[in-house]
Amino acid sequence: MEELQDDGASVLPLRQQTLMDLDTAWGPMGIGETAVGRVALDNMGARLEGGELDVERYRVKEADQALIDQITFSAVHLKAYLTSASGESCDQATTALFELASLRSEWAPGMLSPPDASDGATVKLDRLLRRVQSVNLNDVSVTESLPGWADKLRSGSAQTLGAGLQLYGFYSAIRGIGEALRTGDTGELLFEGGAFSAEVASLGVELALERIGQKMMSAGHTVYRGFCASRAGLLLRRGAGLIASVLTVPFDIAQAVIALSKALKAEGKQAQDLYVEAGFSLVSATLSLALGVSALAGFGAAGPVGLIAAAVLIVGARIYAACRVVDEIDDYIELSTLERLRTGWFAFAGVELDDSVLDRYKTSRARSAYAESLKAQARALLGAEMKNSVQAIVNGRFEVRLQTIRHWKHQWDEQAGESPHTLVREPVIHEVDDYFDASKEGAVDLLPEATWGAKGPEKGVLWLLGGGDDSVLGVPNRPNHFRYGGGRKHLVGGSQDDEFMFEVPPDTFSGAEGRVPISVLVGGTGADTLSFLGETTAPRAAGFNVNLGAGSVTLMTDNGRDGLKCMGLWSIENVASLAGASSVITGSNEANRIVLKGEYDQAHAMAGDDQLLIQRGSARVNGGPGADYFEILESAKDVVIEEDGQQRSLIMLNWPFSRIQRWWISGNALKVASTLGLDGELPGPCVGIENVYTLREGKRHLANALFSFLTQDGYRIAPLLPETLDPTGEPQVSMEVLAPPGPRISPIILGPGQSVALAAGTSSYFVSRGHGMTAIDAHASQEQGRCCVYVDYDSQELAGVYTTYHVATRRQSHFDYLDYTGAKIKFEWADGRTLYLDEYAAQPSATWTSVGGSLQASALKLKAEFVVVMRDGVSYRLLPPLQSYVSDFASPGYKIKDAMASLNLRYGHYPFLRPRRPKSLNLTAHSQRVHLGAAPHLATCVLCGRGGVYEIYLTSWAIVELSTPQALSKESDASTWDFFCTALAEDIQLDSIVVSPGHIKVGSVSIRVPRYDDPDVPLENIRIHSKDGGRFDVRLDLGKVYLARVAASGNSSIAQLLKSLRHHRQRASVFTPTINVTGIGMADGTTGTVYYDVMADCWRLDADRHRRLSSEELAVST
Repeated sequence: MEELQDDGASVLPLRQQTLMDLDTAWGPMGIGETAVGRVALDNMGARLEGGELDVERYRVKEADQALIDQITFSAVHLKAYLTSASGESCDQATTALFELASLRSEWAPGMLSPPDASDGATVKLDRLLRRVQSVNLNDVSVTESLPGWADKLRSGSAQTLGAGLQLYGFYSAIRGIGEALRTGDTGELLFEGGAFSAEVASLGVELALERIGQKMMSAGHTVYRGFCASRAGLLLRRGAGLIASVLTVPFDIAQAVIALSKALKAEGKQAQDLYVEAGFSLVSATLSLALGVSALAGFGAAGPVGLIAAAVLIVGARIYAACRVVDEIDDYIELSTLERLRTGWFAFAGVELDDSVLDRYKTSRARSAYAESLKAQARALLGAEMKNSVQAIVNGRFEVRLQTIRHWKHQWDEQAGESPHTLVREPVIHEVDDYFDASKEGAVDLLPEATWGAKGPEKGVLWLLGGGDDSVLGVPNRPNHFRYGGGRKHLVGGSQDDEFMFEVPPDTFSGAEGRVPISVLVGGTGADTLSFLGETTAPRAAGFNVNLGAGSVTLMTDNGRDGLKCMGLWSIENVASLAGASSVITGSNEANRIVLKGEYDQAHAMAGDDQLLIQRGSARVNGGPGADYFEILESAKDVVIEEDGQQRSLIMLNWPFSRIQRWWISGNALKVASTLGLDGELPGPCVGIENVYTLREGKRHLANALFSFLTQDGYRIAPLLPETLDPTGEPQVSMEVLAPPGPRISPIILGPGQSVALAAGTSSYFVSRGHGMTAIDAHASQEQGRCCVYVDYDSQELAGVYTTYHVATRRQSHFDYLDYTGAKIKFEWADGRTLYLDEYAAQPSATWTSVGGSLQASALKLKAEFVVVMRDGVSYRLLPPLQSYVSDFASPGYKIKDAMASLNLRYGHYPFLRPRRPKSLNLTAHSQRVHLGAAPHLATCVLCGRGGVYEIYLTSWAIVELSTPQALSKESDASTWDFFCTALAEDIQLDSIVVSPGHIKVGSVSIRVPRYDDPDVPLENIRIHSKDGGRFDVRLDLGKVYLARVAASGNSSIAQLLKSLRHHRQRASVFTPTINVTGIGMADGTTGTVYYDVMADCWRLDADRHRRLSSEELAVST
């Protein structure tokens, strides 16, 4: 054992010594723009696939992308290293961690092994490193897809600046955590790190669904009941013969068994009824058997037995029913002996009961049922939607009164003087005046009207008061939720956030009397809210005038109630208006929250940092002094906002960014228009910000630019307003847009010649430019799927759209049927590009409609929802092909039709999404090889070189972007890129390569290169290798490509090679003086390399450059 320990102890110094030697010989290992010693990395706990990093992986001068993506760190070892490190070493370590995270691919796992949840420092560090890893500075697709009203240059700069500031914050926090661990100060610095790592994200709300009810009926019982209800069962049970009575025996026994089973589980009178039911079923079964026995003795004996049996059953059932009536009434009211006898006899004889008994019974039963329903409602609320906010519900008191109501008849004899209705006395609920005093501790516990749920320290009390003149002193230290109707109220809240919910009676604005009850609402010290519930249908002038500062609420009507005070308010900070009304809300000098739901509301929030929410209708709002927040829902109409421009305000447009159509100046106001509907076919809210400009000296001068906008999906929008404008006109306004962080939708790349099957669910595709056909096969698509196709052409470039299908006819049962198959739609562009959506519509099975005479057909139905978005933001929703049933029947077969009618133009501008640009693949200064993945491609491949020579193996339809950042900044030479086309589906020749500024097209592959405006910047060296061994070099400064090497194969001849070279020589606009030719040599065995002299149009040997060689002197190597 000691020997093993000695061997293990000797390994560590040897490993450390090897790493120290590597650091001494090569210097620290380069990681991006920083460097860190190998010994330090090892001491930091560097791991690879869970184990120690092999020493061989350290034998590089700089880390490649594979190592950057695979390396992890032990949280325990890293914390120990940072705790014991010097200040300089700690800074180097945290800088290296940041650099690794920033270069690490987004798909790679986290850098730290799962830290201990109780270790706050490493948990925060792990979260920060993951956030750094998720930041992608390459992704500018969201900026490119912005609409025309957005300033893309400013928006892109703001996006980059925001990401840069975010990364700087992360870097500072990582450094702070490292320093905190080193010094042992894990208080303030860890708080600082936590502050930087805080995320602004929308909160998700989880809704719990409860399953209610169980299956109470067995399968056997269902069969029995079903058979009894059938025509055969009825005939057998109700037949005149004795066989029918005998056949009912199993049904009676089964019913008895079921009734007894239920009775065992029931309680009280329900159990009693079930036992009686079981008894009658058994008696019925016994008598049926007796009738059967009598039948054996002869039909004469069966007659008396049957009569006696029927009498016993009928009389017994009537007696029990009468007893149950008396017992039921006795549960609710007390009956005298005489009333019991009369009620029982009347019930047995089927005579109407005494009115005095019925009135008392109805009143008592309604009172009991209503009280029980209130408690059931309270229990339901406490167990579901109010489970986490309310611990007790107190119901207001009520009384039951009888009211005479007319019950109209369906038929009556008017000539005989019969009335068309009968008068019936029905119970009606009336709320009465309540007085509750819960101001003392524990007072709510003593209220008999209270229903309790689970208690909690922050849960409040819900007071359901209804109408009447009520007075309630709420719980002092908990939230009080008062919900009440008409009548005079005196409601006092507590020290928490109380809510007063007024259910506005229908006659509030139309009452004839000139006075209304005045309620008093006292909020207390919390942030208290007054809400008007319900919806009025009164004229537009009707509403409430609420003044939170003055503490008053008055009516606004077109009758004698106009201006009457209906409420007095004390310490109410927030208010929600009445839906359908036109109210005026005035805030106080504190922070107010005002919710507007009326048809045309007006609000002036006064001073303070206020929140104004416009839910529906039109509104005019003034935030007053302070940094105000406005939120407008898409159900609103025209909204006008006034601000003083002294402090910044935020306006939340609560609908998707894509629905915003334009911004313009109208008068002195900035306005924004949006759309609604599936395809933007409906006008959305129109929002205007008043007094953005002021008119003076014949010009409009900017007066207020201290506001910005936020959309539902997280886009921040800031106006770019000119300082002055002409006094007339309505100029359009550009906006600066900052997109939200997070993953983007990246469409699948489809190039010319590529075909794919439509993916399930929601899918998106990017159709690139080029010459050729692309097909999307929707054969296996589902109806609930959605396909969005982004086409890299403007809408004006669309040359034609056509639909095709095949129709066949068949005759069956005197009807002619049309069968449609193979429906597809074809898009054509002027440059020869085509797009097919195969099987995008199909005929539903077994769905036929008469389309004239005996002709039966079925309309084609889309296989999924298809949307096409063009590069200029124009979008179409696809419709099924138009069918001509009569014409198709007359001449069946293959049909092709113009399909412009199958394109439903969507109103407005829609975002055009390009393939996502992921984080760069960072190459080292040494030679490296990169193999691209097979099609279909989901993103662009971004390559960052460092002046080395790189072999890139292309695959069809890939998009590659390359650069050498140090060369662009003139700090190093450019890189050399060798692109190998051996995996491409197509053969690459000189004609297959097209060079344009910033772009090289190699067959189906797109290669993006830097645009060079500075002649001193080193140019990337690009060489393209074909399948046959040839090589084409690209001159980016000239925008040309030329043949640089030819490879001879065993099937080639010298004459064929010379012919091909001369063909290139004639067609090339730029060429190299010599072209190397591999695979040929001197026929006599003379050593040397043979090449083609382009200028002299002859063969030469490098060993004797002045000698001209003839083709007969050369031979193809074997």
